[in-house]
Amino acid sequence: MTGRMTTVVCHPSAIGIITEMRWASTIDSFYLHQGPLKHFVSPLLIAELLERIQNAQREREGILEDRIRHLSGSNRRLDSILMKSLQDVNGQIANYTQQLVEFGAPPPGLDVNPQSIQYQCLLDTCLAPQQFIHHIESILASLPRRSILRRFELHSMLNNAKNDFLSTYAKLRAFGEPPPGFQSFIPSVVLQASDITKLERIERRMQTGH
Repeated sequence: MTGRMTTVVCHPSAIGIITEMRWASTIDSFYLHQGPLKHFVSPLLIAELLERIQNAQREREGILEDRIRHLSGSNRRLDSILMKSLQDVNGQIANYTQQLVEFGAPPPGLDVNPQSIQYQCLLDTCLAPQQFIHHIESILASLPRRSILRRFELHSMLNNAKNDFLSTYAKLRAFGEPPPGFQSFIPSVVLQASDITKLERIERRMQTGH
């Protein structure tokens, strides 16, 4: 167990988080790497990661609500800003969950399943664009055909949302079988042949790194 804890404490990203914490200014880096703190830093660090994940998830929910609320308008620049914010927060969540997984099994007494948390976060990241797609489709279905410009704007947003969904769906599929307690995800978004082709292309890029 000591070897595992040493690995955890020496994790570069983990050290980055520790040094940002309020009490870190009074801690010498030697004690973080080799000193007695190595026996209890891991639970504190995991708790910090979990809090960051939860905060980022709440931020994502707020951004998604803003995007849906502003669908009734036609401010494409605002939606572009919100979409960029959404991508940034998704990146933060992915980073935090990956760090959590890299710690391996949590110390005794800490009821945390890193793989389940990572899968849930991937699933939520996939559900967000799916929900946005359905809202766009609902507006398009009720929009008069004479609203040509607005329909064009919404179709453009729909295309971007589908690309976002395909990207997150590919990452969810790359995870493999869901952990115990989760059902396999079945998209409610209708995927056309062209969408399947895009999805397969994304998955090939993920596998090859190109």
